[in-house]
Amino acid sequence: MKSTWPKKILWFVAGLFGLLIVAIILVPLLVDVDKYRPQIIEVAEQHINGDLEIGKLSLSLWGAITVEVDGLSLADSKDQPVLAADEVFFDVSFLSLLSGSPAITFRLKEPKINVIKSESGKLNLMTLMKEKPAEPPAESGNAADKSSSPEATSKSQIPSMVANARLGVEMLEASLSYRDLKTNLTTQVDHLNLVAKNLSLSEPMSIEVWADLNTKMGESLTVVGPVRMSGSASPKLQNSQFEEATAELQFTLDDLVIEMPGTFKKSKGIGANGMASLRVTPKMAEISNLTVNLHNAKLTGKGQVTGIGGEMEHSLSLNSNKVDLSAWDSLVAAVKQMEVQGTATLGLTSSGALTDPRYELNANAEKVSFKTPMVKTRPEIQASLKVIPDEVESLKASMTAPGTQVNLAGSLKSFTAPRFQFAVTSPGMDLDQWVEFPKKEAAAPKEDAPPATTNNSGTAASGNAKSDTADYDAMLDPLRKNDIARAARGVVTVSIQNLKAKNVTLTPIDAKLTLSQLSLAVEKMQMGVFGGRVGATAQMALLPKAPTYQFNSSVTALDFKKAIASQFSMFENTVTGKGNFEIKGDGRSFNPDAAMANLNANGSLRVEGGKFATIDVATVAAKVVNEAIDKVAAKIPSLANKKVNPGNTESEYEYIGGTFAIQKGVFSAPNFAAKAKPNQGLDLEGATSVNLINKNLQASWLIIDRYNMTKAKDLSVSQSGVVVNQILMKDGVLKFPIKVGGTLSSPAIDYGAAPTYLAEAALANVGKAVADKAKSEAKKAVQQKVNEIGNKASKPVKKLLKGIGDKLFGN
Repeated sequence: MKSTWPKKILWFVAGLFGLLIVAIILVPLLVDVDKYRPQIIEVAEQHINGDLEIGKLSLSLWGAITVEVDGLSLADSKDQPVLAADEVFFDVSFLSLLSGSPAITFRLKEPKINVIKSESGKLNLMTLMKEKPAEPPAESGNAADKSSSPEATSKSQIPSMVANARLGVEMLEASLSYRDLKTNLTTQVDHLNLVAKNLSLSEPMSIEVWADLNTKMGESLTVVGPVRMSGSASPKLQNSQFEEATAELQFTLDDLVIEMPGTFKKSKGIGANGMASLRVTPKMAEISNLTVNLHNAKLTGKGQVTGIGGEMEHSLSLNSNKVDLSAWDSLVAAVKQMEVQGTATLGLTSSGALTDPRYELNANAEKVSFKTPMVKTRPEIQASLKVIPDEVESLKASMTAPGTQVNLAGSLKSFTAPRFQFAVTSPGMDLDQWVEFPKKEAAAPKEDAPPATTNNSGTAASGNAKSDTADYDAMLDPLRKNDIARAARGVVTVSIQNLKAKNVTLTPIDAKLTLSQLSLAVEKMQMGVFGGRVGATAQMALLPKAPTYQFNSSVTALDFKKAIASQFSMFENTVTGKGNFEIKGDGRSFNPDAAMANLNANGSLRVEGGKFATIDVATVAAKVVNEAIDKVAAKIPSLANKKVNPGNTESEYEYIGGTFAIQKGVFSAPNFAAKAKPNQGLDLEGATSVNLINKNLQASWLIIDRYNMTKAKDLSVSQSGVVVNQILMKDGVLKFPIKVGGTLSSPAIDYGAAPTYLAEAALANVGKAVADKAKSEAKKAVQQKVNEIGNKASKPVKKLLKGIGDKLFGN
């Protein structure tokens, strides 16, 4: 008889399968999982600061235990949306439950995630979770016992079901929006996908993230394109306890486009990727094979953290390859524009406690050269930088160019309250060999300018003066508001043996500058220029809204002729000779007009062996005399057609100068004088005023020809039968007043008062000559009569007549 056991078993399995099918169909119909929704929301809101809304829950048992959520939304405490999704799934496969390794999968489809960073720097995600109240401290007496009890030990062991559980996460086609309210940074990540498989404590797992970025920060930065990151991990348990996990990570941004208009652009296809290996144990974490690539730069490194769960220590090392900077012309606009060449390297080591790392950063640049429109050749730079905790231990740089060697060395301590010292040294700098200075443009044709006017204070004002709209004082506000800048202190010394620029040689240059609490001081500055020496001290307080400053400067034996020959525009239309200059003063504001208006200074100027660069006083005086003669001839006809001709003269002076003051934007020299060398020029005496804002010039001078340079002393006429010698002299000297107006660059000489002055002198000389002649003839006639009478008179009468003659004619 055949056994019926196989049939019975078959029927049992079929019946069991039928019951399972019935259960799969009936359980979702009989069990209402949606009734647990209020409890889920209640429990969730006990732990979050915000509002959670969950749609209807439904159960399905086809192939797995699946709970479908008909929509989910989460808002923060300000009722701003954080997360929203229309389709949410949880499922657990039957087979995994039966095998003791439950596989749970959580799926989100097309969720929308909204992340906001407030102006105070807090993320809305970080404010969602409520803070747990602090737990009361454990009784010290039992702490050791509890930690070593079997019960406590068992807690460190992971239950088999948990250890074998696997979690899968799928977030597909998500949309992530990020806003930073302080920096106005907005980021939009579309098509964000996250697939994590077999997240487990015992099985190999993998994770992959990819998305399309669309980030914009104002008008200065855009990041657009795909990113992808993937990784795998393998945990290891020993006796149901976590022993270690290893992982491999990779990321690629090769097709990402990053752009800062006019500055930087990483185009699609330029390599940007990396990888790393990780190893984690309960007490340490280690990273190895770290590699990050960007274009032709490669950064490699390794590191570890020990003492996890206690006082953590770390070690880290990172090193770059020798990067060819010229290859970055496709990414960095300045590299392309300046044709940068050379190499750079970077190295970083760090160790010690995480809370107090001991790190060292070393950066080096070798044979870096560049070219710009203002550079004739390619200066070469060598530089090295060493940074240790809170300190730039050393900064060294040197630049070489034709005829030039410049060195910079220094250090800085504290990044929050900087204390620095730097030194700039050079055996020589010949900028003319490698700097292309702008050519001096030809002067534009002059147009008729509106006449200068005088304001109520007597200050000349230009009719077309324009104010500078840039507020240089306000540009210092970021420094004033910066705590680091306000706390910075330090010193910079400069020692340059000689510097040549635009055919001007400065030798040597020594200076010391100090900074303290935004007060910048030039403690000393000395240099040789144009055969003389310049020295100065100054102090500028940058903290006030309108900065204040004091200064003291002196110049000795400056050769103005060399200065003019050097084409320095500030010396044009001035004087030649050896100049000695002193000035001391103070002021307020860096805005040009305000600076001039608030400048107060006193000083002196003395030019020895000088000449006026734009006018020859003797030639001007001769012109004045000849025009005066034409006008005086109307009253003294015998002067008609008379002329003076000084010949080829060039006035030279023993000294030119005087004291001066600057007040409210006006330079005034009340005792200006030019003392001519004997027989080499005419003297000038008078007052000079210059408006420093519009350069208007006002001067009242008296020209004195002590040495007959104009030949006016030789001029004589015959008037009323009398010869009048030195007809234009006054007290035996030719002198007359002139006025100078216009501007410093275009002085306008006004000698309108000279003819009247010289006519008065001429008429006085003619009158005196005629009177002297009449007096002489009367004396002769009286003397003749006296002689006739005297021949017949007695001695007493002769004596009386002689006394009368003496009284009449002064004999």
